[in-house]
Amino acid sequence: MSNSRFYEEECLKRVRKIAQELDELSANPQSRDELEERAEELEQDIADYEDKDNGQLTEAEQEELQEMKEELEAIREKLDNGEATDLYSYFEDALDIEYHIGGDGEYRGVAVTIATGGPHIEVDTSDRAVKLWWGGDKAQWSICGDTADAIDEIFEEHYQAIR
Repeated sequence: MSNSRFYEEECLKRVRKIAQELDELSANPQSRDELEERAEELEQDIADYEDKDNGQLTEAEQEELQEMKEELEAIREKLDNGEATDLYSYFEDALDIEYHIGGDGEYRGVAVTIATGGPHIEVDTSDRAVKLWWGGDKAQWSICGDTADAIDEIFEEHYQAIR
């Protein structure tokens, strides 16, 4: 694979995916309890639809039933696979945390290592980006300012606790 193709297909694709996931988790955080509750609601709604006393379902009801089943499957998969449901859970297995501290000792930002060894990937709130190094290649993708701020809130709180 040529360097340009490797960069496009592996490096850039990976940082873009991570940045999009972080932005989504920041914009739509969900607790595991909320997801479990939603799954239970869906299971009950599906059972009500499939109750044989209701008779034949209309086409619209069949579509709604299918959408509920797909949503339930997605929730169960997320819960079963241990996928992050918010930024706290995303960073709970961080490999390294490098705090950016000003001369006054105040928190300025953070670079959190989330993968290393091939590729090395960091989320850097000072640069508001996901950064990747892989061999001689380097790629980065911006995250939303609100996402960087939300990540900073998490790690500033942690920094204050260990200071």
